[in-house]
Amino acid sequence: MYLVYIDESGDDGYPNYSNQNFILTACYFKADDFHHNFDLIRDFRSHLKSSYGLYTGLELHLRELIQNKKPYTGIGLTKQIRKSIINEIFDFIANEDLKVKFINVAVDKQKIVNPKFNVLEVTLKYLIRRVENDIKFMGEDLFICISDQGRVAVMNRTARKLRKIAFLPSMFTGSLGNQPIRLFIEDIFEKSSTESYFIQLCDCVARIVNLYTMQNECNPQIAWSKKTRKMLTYGDEIKYLNKIIGKLNLKASPSQQFGIKYI
Repeated sequence: MYLVYIDESGDDGYPNYSNQNFILTACYFKADDFHHNFDLIRDFRSHLKSSYGLYTGLELHLRELIQNKKPYTGIGLTKQIRKSIINEIFDFIANEDLKVKFINVAVDKQKIVNPKFNVLEVTLKYLIRRVENDIKFMGEDLFICISDQGRVAVMNRTARKLRKIAFLPSMFTGSLGNQPIRLFIEDIFEKSSTESYFIQLCDCVARIVNLYTMQNECNPQIAWSKKTRKMLTYGDEIKYLNKIIGKLNLKASPSQQFGIKYI
């Protein structure tokens, strides 16, 4: 059995939206490795508390940490401390002892040509398909999905369809054929991100992928917000992705250097 945790960066609205990009990220690993991975993350969070005062119950939200927004205001985190925490987060993800992998699926909404394009449904289909493909490659096993609160009811309507009909739509060429999902069982389980270290790791990776997409995949480029540029410089997003490249499933999109599937 595999556990698959899902989180996003950006909004899934279309044709009306506040963010041009939408990123859906999965963090997955064997259920047998749960306690091993959980203990590592718990120890890492204890380290962040003792080193920087970031108490273990405080949820990791990379966007808010970068931009110094709630819940990180008023707790004595200077710019340098926040930068150090960000560096340590990606050092931790890169740690060989942490037995996880990530898949990222992204949509640049300016490239969509179909006004009825369902951003969340399509990205979820591509994400689950690539998770299943990798699990098949490693030796077939079943998997369940756990996602943050808010979108699970909508996601489950899509997930249930995938077991019978899994046509993979394209913004450019139409259907890629019917390929039902066989290893994905049960509905997607809902869990608050405040109570899941693994969903929080998804959040961190998804945000960096979003920043990367804005600068390296969108045409024209999208400038980061002023608050982001006060913390990070252009090129940092590539540095962080290179740091964790050993944990990225590059087969999810072989022609993309970080395996990000753009649809």
